Amino acid sequence: MIAGRFVFGLGGECMSVGQSAVISNWFKGKELALALGLNLTFARLASVFGGVIIPRLISADGGLINSVMWVGFGICLFSLLAGIILVLIDAYADRNDKKDLSVSEDDKFKWRDLMEFELPFWLVCASCVFVYMSIFPFIQISSTFLEEQYGFDANMAGILYSVPYFMSAALSPLLGYLIDTFGKRAIFISVSSLLVALACFFSAVLPTYDSPNYICLGPLILVGFGYSIYASALWSSIPYLVKPKTIGSAFGLATSL
Repeated sequence: MIAGRFVFGLGGECMSVGQSAVISNWFKGKELALALGLNLTFARLASVFGGVIIPRLISADGGLINSVMWVGFGICLFSLLAGIILVLIDAYADRNDKKDLSVSEDDKFKWRDLMEFELPFWLVCASCVFVYMSIFPFIQISSTFLEEQYGFDANMAGILYSVPYFMSAALSPLLGYLIDTFGKRAIFISVSSLLVALACFFSAVLPTYDSPNYICLGPLILVGFGYSIYASALWSSIPYLVKPKTIGSAFGLATSL
């Protein structure tokens, strides 16, 4: 079980870092936040799918997770195929554009390059730590507190659990376009942090209900807005804070933290 979770986590983080680095290489300037937003849309739709389908699969399987594991295995095979196609497309584009793919000594990554990351990048990393350590636990336990604090059954809790992800899927491209148009990424990051803080505050002060009560949508919607704004603004800011040859390392370091 521990080995499986380790491999799962490693694969997920490698995919996240690789996607961000590839998108940053393909899209520049006014297109970057929109491209990252569209990428987030598909990731969040997958989370919505999981929140709605997984409880039903487990229920239909008598409480076991066998069906869920086979569905996940099939999705991973599809992801592998998509990755292979991506490599072929990228190689074809490089040949078509007659790019010189050789890397000079100056362009190669060196560990001392990390020492050149300046204060704005480290502030973004610190923000990433504190905001995501609020957002992710909030969403991950939301299904449980929707049952225990707001009186919903497991299936309905699974649907409502997906509200922040669904909002992020719907809003990320639009927010990416707005950020590309107006800039001001630091302001967007600050506003999103405030929205997440308000969601945590209201969740702490709302009472417990014995029967289903949709007042829970307030904190969930606040997290959805905060999550959408934050992801679109934060990840699109990193390529502006580091040298081009260290973009992959910067995304990896931020994701790791």
